[in-house]
Amino acid sequence: MHGESPARSPDAPTEDEALRSFEFDLIVSGLDMEDTGVLDGFEERAGDITFASHGRIVRAAVERKARGLGEAIGSAIADVESLPGARVVRVESDEHVSQAEIAVRLGRSRQSVSQWVAGSRGPGGFPAPAFESGQVALWRWPEVKAWLRAAGLVTNEDQEHEDQASAVIRAANALLEARRAMAALDEKERKRLSTSVPQGFS
Repeated sequence: MHGESPARSPDAPTEDEALRSFEFDLIVSGLDMEDTGVLDGFEERAGDITFASHGRIVRAAVERKARGLGEAIGSAIADVESLPGARVVRVESDEHVSQAEIAVRLGRSRQSVSQWVAGSRGPGGFPAPAFESGQVALWRWPEVKAWLRAAGLVTNEDQEHEDQASAVIRAANALLEARRAMAALDEKERKRLSTSVPQGFS
């Protein structure tokens, strides 16, 4: 019938759930970075994830758009664990942040952050980038937080927003730790525990 709007998918973001960019790291085990073919085709599926190895530790740096941090973490873990042998063991908040990530962590607009950096808003003296190359600039989050507090620019709402993000990461790590612990149990004990904890673990 003419004039009717197409049905909206229940998972489609609403105006109140606009996609935002989230940055974090995943610590990965079981991924053989010396296997040159292990990442074949991965960039086409998940070009917002880059890998770096430090000895036996593999770190996946994620910059993902999603409706919320929990959704971003969950989908990134699923993508990484689609690789042969890969298992995510921990989520870490990236200490180095872009202007976009500063805005996300504080629940502010990117324009506000850009004005702080430029000195056209706030008291001036915004910290210098810890890393800068071309149009890419990254700041150390502790230095940014210290500047915001000294400038009186951290509101209760800002702190609540950051606390919520920290809580999401703690919850994600608790679930990952529970998954490792459950895997160490025999099948009988795993079933017993899953029955006693209705919102258990898979």
